[in-house]
Amino acid sequence: MKFILHILLFISLLAIVSEGSSQGYFSFGYGPSIPMSESKDYIDRTSWRSFSLEGGVFVTRNLSVGAAFSWYGSYKSYPWQTYENVNGTNITVTGLQWRYGNLYPLVAVVKYYIPLKNERFRPFAGAGLGPYFMNRRLDLGVLSFSENSTQFGFYPEIGFSFWFPMDFALSLDARYNYTVKSNDLPANSNIAINVGLTWKFGERK
Repeated sequence: MKFILHILLFISLLAIVSEGSSQGYFSFGYGPSIPMSESKDYIDRTSWRSFSLEGGVFVTRNLSVGAAFSWYGSYKSYPWQTYENVNGTNITVTGLQWRYGNLYPLVAVVKYYIPLKNERFRPFAGAGLGPYFMNRRLDLGVLSFSENSTQFGFYPEIGFSFWFPMDFALSLDARYNYTVKSNDLPANSNIAINVGLTWKFGERK
């Protein structure tokens, strides 16, 4: 249900930024995410469970605005042993431990495309800003602890796209996602690398 709500919010945000413009783009990306700082303390492994959806409009030839929705999922198992003060409680349990983390950024995006003579190769720099929906779950024996939080976050981004005929492009970009600490969860951060497909539609006014 939460996933459907996030998608609906993404579509609504995309509809807002698309109004008044006749040229836009839509992209889908996939790639690894590498945990950093506090996120690495919770699950210290690179994950390939991710995807990114993005759509927007071109305000000028070299500037676009839009919206993006992403998912970064991770998990890790820990060996059979005795764990004390589980999840900040005074409970002691012996068993296997599993940790899960899911991060869902839903952000407004702006991108600047560096003008080059070669119009097929388009490097860009961008930024995203908005709410990040976070879920963490810890399973230990018959016990399960779950935490949900909405955190304010942002990311800087660099990348490039290579355009083919029929307004189709392959792209590669890297983002540094960072969320501000909330009452429920600490700050989170990761480096996400996306290999993507992009389609352009319409004509710029």
